[in-house]
Amino acid sequence: MLGCREPVFLGFPDGEVGDYTDALSKHIADIIAAQKPDIVFAPSPIDFHQDHMATARISLELLSKLNSFKLAFYEVYSTIRFTHLIDISEVVEQKKEVILNYRTSLYGKPDIYVHVSLGLNAHRALFTQEKKYYEAFWVLEQPFNTQEITNWLSFGFLTT
Repeated sequence: MLGCREPVFLGFPDGEVGDYTDALSKHIADIIAAQKPDIVFAPSPIDFHQDHMATARISLELLSKLNSFKLAFYEVYSTIRFTHLIDISEVVEQKKEVILNYRTSLYGKPDIYVHVSLGLNAHRALFTQEKKYYEAFWVLEQPFNTQEITNWLSFGFLTT
């Protein structure tokens, strides 16, 4: 539905990504080496889903280790301090359809997830002052350590 040509499923159990970080890191590093992407997308490191946080950690480690791509964190359940906003107003109906057809992790209530996701996208209109829908991304071009991540996400408020 999104136009992906060849999806890759690694077969690790849902909800247990954190238990397989070494194996996942190796698989993803192999994919990056083979595909040579300019940018890799990962859920936000402060998203409150355990698989999303583990995926963010793996992505940060690979950015530091490989330093061959940009890393773009995106929002799923939580807002993130962003560097880029993308207007998705023209594809909102397609996004709804994709979420409604997603078959795992939505607790049998995809309509709630559509509502919440589009609410988050609409919330971003606060920054543009236009009644549109936006995806927000935090794009890193270089590795960040834990303190730099904390400083960025907290606008420096949590600096010790």
